[in-house]
Amino acid sequence: IHTFNNEVRQLLKIDPETAAILRIWNLPGQVDYPRALAINSAEQKLYIAGTSLGIYEFEFRNDSTLAYIDRHDVKDPRTGHGIQHYGLAIYEDDPDGYPLYVYTDDNPEGNGQIPDISVYKVDPSNGSILFVTGLEFLPQTGHGRGGICITPHWSAYSWVMAAVIDDPTNDYI
Repeated sequence: IHTFNNEVRQLLKIDPETAAILRIWNLPGQVDYPRALAINSAEQKLYIAGTSLGIYEFEFRNDSTLAYIDRHDVKDPRTGHGIQHYGLAIYEDDPDGYPLYVYTDDNPEGNGQIPDISVYKVDPSNGSILFVTGLEFLPQTGHGRGGICITPHWSAYSWVMAAVIDDPTNDYI
């Protein structure tokens, strides 16, 4: 398991069985208050998003070094505005070649009848982005300020995406 210690700008690798800290990496200064991460284990890549716009790409080298690769400025393809990233997930088998999914608190049309949620997918190799859905079927009080997970382990026949919906009445997945 990987998590953040925001007080001292660190990424921690934790043993899920014992909760022991296995490794600590210091994050560079440009990563402001990290709150979302995704790991592409096949490529040994780590993606981090914080309170500032942009997704930071790192590479694990020999499980001991975390090397900064690039910053991806992700803009909504519908408006051209930068987006706030609240959740990141990897879908390695994305049929369009966009393995990095981004979950945001974003409603660019300002429509009060739909929730403030948008899901995008990004190809980190060239920075291109596609809008996936606004999850319009959810209650309008929902916000995309939680995390996101994409996994093949919850169903024997398909990949599953789960997202935490921030709602003033109660949060839910």
